[in-house]
Amino acid sequence: ESIFTTTSSPIVSLETPTPIMTPSTIVTITTSREAPIPPPTIPSIILENLPTQTNQFADAVSAILGIVHQYMDQQMKEAVREAVQIQTDWLQDLLQRDNDEFLRNIDENMKKVLKGIV
Repeated sequence: ESIFTTTSSPIVSLETPTPIMTPSTIVTITTSREAPIPPPTIPSIILENLPTQTNQFADAVSAILGIVHQYMDQQMKEAVREAVQIQTDWLQDLLQRDNDEFLRNIDENMKKVLKGIV
């Protein structure tokens, strides 16, 4: 015979009550007095190169203004060149229309004069 016995029992769902927070509930915060974690050790080669890296970064940042200025300069030159070209094309078209009209008037007047002579 076994020393363990098997019995069956019905499974009943037990609902756990929902905890109710009341004004009298006190929150307790515990802090531990562990030693602080020391910062990682930085190899001396990194510390030695830090001023050089900082200077390179500062140089790069200070170069940004010049780069932006040069870019804006180029953009402005292109914008002015395009505006001048548009204005030139417009004036050329206007003058061509005026010239065509002038030549038509001369042609008409010459025809009238020739008709009067004949």
